[in-house]
Amino acid sequence: MYDKTGHMCVTLANPNPQHWEDPAKPSDSERALTHKSMEAYCGIYEVREKEGRVIHRPELAEWPYYIGSDQVRNFHIEGDRLILSLEETPPNGEKRRSQITWEKVSGQQ
Repeated sequence: MYDKTGHMCVTLANPNPQHWEDPAKPSDSERALTHKSMEAYCGIYEVREKEGRVIHRPELAEWPYYIGSDQVRNFHIEGDRLILSLEETPPNGEKRRSQITWEKVSGQQ
C-alpha cells in the first residue's frame, strides 16, 4: 500500500500456512514457522523516478534492522502494475534476489 501522504506498508505472507495444532496455544516451533513465512514493514517512501527507484524508510518492521534503514527497490510500471525488484544480503545471510508485482486497486477514499 502506498498513499498520497508518502506512507507505505507491506505485508507478505504464505497464502497456505501450516495450521497450529491448538490455535489458542501454538508451540514455539509453530510460531517460528509462521514467522519464517511472513515479512512486514511500514514507513515513509520516496520515489526517484529518473533512477527508476523507490526508497522505503521503515518506521515499524518485523525485522528490527530494517527500522531506520533505506530499503531501495528498483521499479517499473506496466499498466496498472508496479514491479519492484531488489538484490540484497541480509545480515549473516546469503545474497538473494526478489521481484514482486503490485496491482493498483481502486477504492473509495
